[in-house]
Amino acid sequence: MDDHKIIELYWARKEIAIKETSIKYGGLCNRIAKNILFRLIAIFSQQVMKHIFSIMQVMCNTTQQIKSRNVYTKQ
Repeated sequence: MDDHKIIELYWARKEIAIKETSIKYGGLCNRIAKNILFRLIAIFSQQVMKHIFSIMQVMCNTTQQIKSRNVYTKQ
């Protein structure tokens, strides 16, 4: 069905408009949604990894500072 007919169905508030839209554009919409989701996951994963890396750096620096103060030696 062409776009003009689908729009007419929406203006007429026909439920078939949703089905026709899904038939014509469902695959495209799914691909777009998946691409958006995968990009968001990739960005989120990068941010999480940066955060974990910075925490590990702080932990390593703290451990080095404790060792350099000779905290483990007998008094």
